Amino acid sequence: MSCTAFCACNILRRTNNVVNYNQTFVRFRKPRWVPKAPSKIFKVREPTPLDPVENEKMTEWLNRYNTARKSILMYLQTHSELIKARKKEIIEKTTFSNEQLFYMMEVRNRVWNAKTAVIRENDVRRRNAELAIRDKAFADRDERELSAIQEMAKQKVVQAKDWKDNYVTEKNMDDALEELLNSRVHYDFALNPDGTKTTDPVQTEAEQKKSS
Repeated sequence: MSCTAFCACNILRRTNNVVNYNQTFVRFRKPRWVPKAPSKIFKVREPTPLDPVENEKMTEWLNRYNTARKSILMYLQTHSELIKARKKEIIEKTTFSNEQLFYMMEVRNRVWNAKTAVIRENDVRRRNAELAIRDKAFADRDERELSAIQEMAKQKVVQAKDWKDNYVTEKNMDDALEELLNSRVHYDFALNPDGTKTTDPVQTEAEQKKSS
C-alpha cells in the first residue's frame, strides 16, 4: 500500500467519523478510486539490439561449452558404468552358491574338529598323568600305613612272646586267681608332676606351723 492511499484512508476514516457516510474500510486494502501502482502496470520492454559480432562469438563459445560439458558428462557416465560393472564382477566372484558355502563350512568344521581333537587328547593325557601321580601318592601312603600297622603288629607279637610265661591258661588259672586274691593293691598314692607315684603324706601349712 502506497503512502498516498494510506493518507487517503486516514482522511476518509476521519470524515466518516464526523459525517457518518455509513462507509466501512477493510484494513490493508486500497479503495477502488486509488490509482493503480506503477509496479502493477505491465509494459512490454523493447528488446535490446544485439551486436552481430558479439552474438557470433557468444554462440561459438556456447557451442564449445556445451560440447565440453557433454563430453565430460559422457566420460563420467562411462566411468561410473565401468565401476558398477567391476563391482558387479567382484560381487559375483565373492558370492558363492549354497553348495560352495556348504563345502566351505564343512572344510572349516573338519579343521576345527581336528584342532579340537588334538586339544582334547592333550587334556586327556595331562589328566591321566595327574591321576597316575595321585594314585601313586595314594598307593605310597597306603603302603606306609600298612608298613606301620605291620610294624605295630610285630611289636605286639614280640611283647606277647615276652609275656608268654605269664599267660593265664586253664592249667594255671587257679594259681593266678589265688595270687590275685592274696595280692593287695594300695591305692592311697598321689602323682607327682613328672608322673611318678608317691605315698608320702603331704602336710598343709597349718599342720606345719603346729608341728613347728
